[in-house]
Amino acid sequence: MAGLIYRAGRVFQMIGLALMPSALWVGELARDEKKAIALFVASLLIFTLGTGLARFAKPS
Repeated sequence: MAGLIYRAGRVFQMIGLALMPSALWVGELARDEKKAIALFVASLLIFTLGTGLARFAKPS
């Protein structure tokens, strides 16, 4: 079970890292700062959640 939680945490980290540059593209292409900031904050939260899960279930 710990291995599954660890992998899920790593997946959340990768999703969070992939969303960060897309927030910049949304701000640049769509000219919508509110959406860009919301997407950036969401990516930070997803990355932080993934980090917490990975640290909680880190295999020994």
